Amino acid sequence: QARAILERDLSQREFVPKITRITKSSGPWPPCTWNVITDRGETVVKIDSEDDVRKIGQRGALVADSDGVRFLIPDTSKLDAVSLRHLRRLL
Repeated sequence: QARAILERDLSQREFVPKITRITKSSGPWPPCTWNVITDRGETVVKIDSEDDVRKIGQRGALVADSDGVRFLIPDTSKLDAVSLRHLRRLL
């Protein structure tokens, strides 16, 4: 029971949605807007510069939007071809 309470509390503090798909991009280069599907639903990510998208480890990526929300892509190799095309332009 204590573990469940701690996990719930941490999940609320560490709000880092995982991007599973990039469905649309307003343009190939920043500033641009991505329509994405995350593990928490659909949303729009506003990217101001190429520095907002960074590699993490061998296959991961971190995307920071203009509102300060960070989005995680744990394994870019699991993205579909369209999503990967949008992401590779900025990595």
